[in-house]
Amino acid sequence: MGVPVLGLGYTCLSGMKIREIAQPHMQELADYAGDGALVALGDRDDLTITYIACARSEGVISLQLTVGSRISLARSSIGHAYLAGTSESERESLMERIREHYTEERWPQIRKSILRASQEIQVQGFCMNLGDWHPHINAVAVPFRSPQPDMPMLAFNIGGPSSVLTADRLRKTLGPRLVDMVKKVGAFAKGEARSSPVRLRR
Repeated sequence: MGVPVLGLGYTCLSGMKIREIAQPHMQELADYAGDGALVALGDRDDLTITYIACARSEGVISLQLTVGSRISLARSSIGHAYLAGTSESERESLMERIREHYTEERWPQIRKSILRASQEIQVQGFCMNLGDWHPHINAVAVPFRSPQPDMPMLAFNIGGPSSVLTADRLRKTLGPRLVDMVKKVGAFAKGEARSSPVRLRR
């Protein structure tokens, strides 16, 4: 294993079963999305999201992100999805920490993006990020609460070049497909939880 994988520690271990369940579904979605698409599963580490599983489509274009990569909790679609999926008390605590991390000038726009993403997830099941994390990258994300009670809050996303993953395509096709994929992963995880008395812990 590479250094980034070894550095994941308990984050990686806690998500291992979900990684195994999700990987083929993630790869299927990445292949469908096409050139440049990356589907990832992430867990929070302080004010970042760490990728604990990735699947990418074949092609010459590719995001330079892999297992162990960390991206902003406050500015990414997967971070916004994570925040939307947490409890109200945890979300308020994290929002306050994010506010302290950024300047007063940047905070209003970041807060607006986070709240908008939460509303999008309530309405359509997924949130979109159109160039906020990177000017030429679009992404869509969904929170994931495992039916296994000892598992942490996680989130899935699919991202790639805005020229390939257009806003219209994310909204009409890939967002709904990501929601369906997450439901499938949850159903398989629920079956695993019922069949095995052993659960992973942090």
